[in-house]
Amino acid sequence: MSENTVEQKLTLKDRIKYFFINPKILFERFIDKPKYGINLLILILSSVLYSVISSKFSKDLMKNLMESQTKGLTPQQAEATKKIAEFTTSPIFGSISAILGIIIGVFFTSLILFLILKVSKISLKYKQIVSIYTLASITTVIYNVIQSIYVLISQKPIGTIKTVTSVISSSINVFSIWKYVLIGIGIYAVSKTSKKKAAIITIICFILFSAILIASGLSAVK
Repeated sequence: MSENTVEQKLTLKDRIKYFFINPKILFERFIDKPKYGINLLILILSSVLYSVISSKFSKDLMKNLMESQTKGLTPQQAEATKKIAEFTTSPIFGSISAILGIIIGVFFTSLILFLILKVSKISLKYKQIVSIYTLASITTVIYNVIQSIYVLISQKPIGTIKTVTSVISSSINVFSIWKYVLIGIGIYAVSKTSKKKAAIITIICFILFSAILIASGLSAVK
C-alpha cells in the first residue's frame, strides 16, 4: 500500500484507532508532511476547558484561603490582595494563561528536544519535532478531559492548593509517561534511528522535563 493511499484512507476513526493501537502509522506521516496545527488547537482548547471549569469551582476555596491569608493586613492591603486573587483565578485569566502556557510550552520543549536530537546526531526538522510532540500530547488532552469530568461531578477543583504530592503526581503520571512513550515512537518512526537510541533519548527527555516541572511546581508550595 502506497503512502498516498494511506494518506487518503486515514479517516478520523482511523486516526483515533491508530493513536491507541499503532501510533507509528500516524507519526510516519510526518516524514514528508509534518503538521501540528490541529493537534495544537485541540491541546489549547482542552486546557482552556479544564481551566474554566476548575476556576468555576475554586472560587469558594480561594475565598476562604484569602480570608485566612489576609488576617493582620490593613483593610486596604486585604482588599487589594483579594482583588488580585479574584483576577488570577478568573476564567479569563485562566484561559489566557492556558493558551500562552501551551503555546510557549510546546515550542520551547520542542526546541530543547530538537537540540538534544541534534547533539545525538539524529536529523529531524524542527517542524517534525513540533508535529511529533503535539500528537504525543493528545494524551494530555485525554487527561484534561478526565480531570474536567471529575471536577464537574465532584464540584471540587484539583490542585488549587499546591502540595509536594500534588506537584509530583501532576508531573509524573500514567498520561505523562504515555506521552513520552509516544514521543519515543515518533522519533523512531520519523528519523529511522534505532529503537534503542530513540528509547534512551526519550528516557533522558522524560527525566529532564519532569525534573523541570517538579522544580517549578515545588517553588509554589508553601
